[in-house]
Amino acid sequence: MKISAWIEPFRPADGPPPRTLAAFFAWGLSGSWPAMLLATVLSVVAGVLEVLTALMLGKVIDVTTDAGPDGFFVTNAGLLTLFAIFFIVIR
Repeated sequence: MKISAWIEPFRPADGPPPRTLAAFFAWGLSGSWPAMLLATVLSVVAGVLEVLTALMLGKVIDVTTDAGPDGFFVTNAGLLTLFAIFFIVIR
């Protein structure tokens, strides 16, 4: 099924528009709820990934300022591997 078929733009209305705001939004968005739900879920996932990005980058920066250059990669191999996997695979 094509994404463009999720919303029928020329579907006849189910009667006249309601007079209250919430009822009007429900009336105007009827038929588009699956697309709206998918957009909401994808936006939440993208937001969570952005927050995780900032947290992980901050952690790596903290580790680089705390440790000296000697043995940096050996000491922080787990964190750097997790960082790389997150940016290459997950994000």
